[in-house]
Amino acid sequence: MDFLSAMMLVITVILLSLSFPRIYGDWLSFQNHLEGGEREPLLVLLADKKLWMQRHFSFAVLALVMANVVGGTSLVEVSPRLSQVTAVYAAVSLMLALVESLFAQKITALLVEARENRSNDSD
Repeated sequence: MDFLSAMMLVITVILLSLSFPRIYGDWLSFQNHLEGGEREPLLVLLADKKLWMQRHFSFAVLALVMANVVGGTSLVEVSPRLSQVTAVYAAVSLMLALVESLFAQKITALLVEARENRSNDSD
């Protein structure tokens, strides 16, 4: 494995090792705010989830473009493994975007349900 492929693999592992604890911490925060009935922190968490989803998706698209460019080049010093490892990074980033999206949908559904319950109580 050449240097660039190894670096891309290290970046992928770092992305995973930083993202999973952050997502788990957000999940614990979500449960805490949900039990407390706090609406404002849930809105802030929802905005944060949407931002992370956009980031992961954007980096996945950039990685796919980079993998196609590297795979299509005929330079001798560029390893075909770099294209494969970059595609793996793109897949991981897309998976994280999916997880963030599902989390945001869960928060949105609970906020809508709480709003409907509040409007039914006021009637």
